[in-house]
Amino acid sequence: MGFGKILDSSPAKLASRAVDLAQGVGLLLGLAGALGGIGISWLVARGLQAGAVLAVGAGSAIAVVGGAAIVYYIRVVHDPDDYVIEELIGQLTVRQTLRTKDRFLYRYEYSRCQRVRATRNNLRLIRIGSHWSGQSISVAEVASCFPEHRLFDGEIPEEDGRIYRWIYLLGAVGRGRRITVGLKHTFEDAFVSMKPYFRESGEDRRVEKLVVRLRFKVDEAPDEAWIVTWKTTGSGMGRQEVAREKCQPSREQGSDMVLFESRSRRPRSDCAHGFVWRWPVPDAGAPETEFIDASRPGRRRRRD
Repeated sequence: MGFGKILDSSPAKLASRAVDLAQGVGLLLGLAGALGGIGISWLVARGLQAGAVLAVGAGSAIAVVGGAAIVYYIRVVHDPDDYVIEELIGQLTVRQTLRTKDRFLYRYEYSRCQRVRATRNNLRLIRIGSHWSGQSISVAEVASCFPEHRLFDGEIPEEDGRIYRWIYLLGAVGRGRRITVGLKHTFEDAFVSMKPYFRESGEDRRVEKLVVRLRFKVDEAPDEAWIVTWKTTGSGMGRQEVAREKCQPSREQGSDMVLFESRSRRPRSDCAHGFVWRWPVPDAGAPETEFIDASRPGRRRRRD
């Protein structure tokens, strides 16, 4: 039996969960002990009797540990998530399709691939939500990245602007099983231009590793780009920007593309990570209209 199979075995997973639980309990007991010690010292300094002080300290410790046990049971034992996202890779490739004196239009090729670990038995559906701010006059192309899965598409945006989709695994998956699912989505902003940002998150689920990639052709790259973190406000007002850092692209070897990349290890579940960029100003001396076939590099048609 290989080392990887040993780590994936039920006894190893049980031992790992037991160690995590022991560490959590130890941390809570240590915190309760520290707070109890401070409280006892304060009460002694106030002149209270030792018996009353110990009774108050013991009661406080029992309340802290009991409360922690109740929270752990509700969050982990009673109602855990169906799965944990171990790795999420979101990628957006942007290509020009139309160039005029005052406007650029683009085709967006989006893919999201995530490796998940089932935390319940009989897992069948993996949720994937996405949104984009532009509008098109053509029907977007949406499909599963893997032919062995089936995509269920909600199609209509909900109140938060997101369209929710589910990957059906065509069968039940047991607890502890790892599986990779993905979504690919191609659309154009031919009617209303998309806002220049792209972000990813686990949608309130824990993500152990988050990778966000943004790709452009070398001669179509933005003037500036920033790595940005957004945080959910918690008041129904969507997300707000909480951090921004300027970034530079890297050239992809063997292609005419440049790449912006952001990597996060165990990001907060209420935060999204991605990019904001600034497009170049259209050239006033450009032809009246220039059509670009984004699916066939080098093919352009001009209408003066």
